[in-house]
Amino acid sequence: MMRKSICLALFLCSPSLFAGTVYQWVSKDGSVIYSDEPPPGVEAKEITIPDQQVQPSASPRGRIDEQRRQKLIDSSREINRQTDSRIEQRKVLQKKLREAREELKAAEQALVEGEAPKGGERIANVGGGTRLAPAYHQRLVSLKADVQRAEEKVKALRKQLRELGR
Repeated sequence: MMRKSICLALFLCSPSLFAGTVYQWVSKDGSVIYSDEPPPGVEAKEITIPDQQVQPSASPRGRIDEQRRQKLIDSSREINRQTDSRIEQRKVLQKKLREAREELKAAEQALVEGEAPKGGERIANVGGGTRLAPAYHQRLVSLKADVQRAEEKVKALRKQLRELGR
């Protein structure tokens, strides 16, 4: 009896999977069997299971439900589009940030290497010795400005990434 109830419950709980005709019969050992085709030579009871897939209703309530469903689908698509756009923007910003960090590293290295005076950047003093020429100081100011610009670029890109994450 329990097996019969379980089998019947399975068929009735999933009508969309088994919509159509089902046959029921009792085997020689007393078990109740369900199948989509009756065996030859066995008296089987025909059970018709209606197709109960949900169809949009023509009633006002059904139209409202369909409109809500469509709004949810549209909202979901818009959210997915926005998410994809943010992911792409994030990838672009991350690439720019990597490049900016490389520029900063190169600018810092140039500053370190540029601290040593080059030929022609020393001027001889009257009493002996030398001093650094204005060209040296101008070059150093330019190298420091390059480092500062690169640092500001890295900082701005980090800020953009943080804001994009919100």
